[in-house]
Amino acid sequence: MSIVLIPGLLCDRYCWEPVLDHLTEATVADLGSQDTITQMATDCLALS
Repeated sequence: MSIVLIPGLLCDRYCWEPVLDHLTEATVADLGSQDTITQMATDCLALS
């Protein structure tokens, strides 16, 4: 099972760095290039 960490609107991977050190199977979603919520959800689900 993998963990997908989803940053908020004004956050990025940097906000999850302290957590990533302790999780072996975690990925941070990059939501900066999508135009719609549907695209964001599709990209997040593709990471899991």
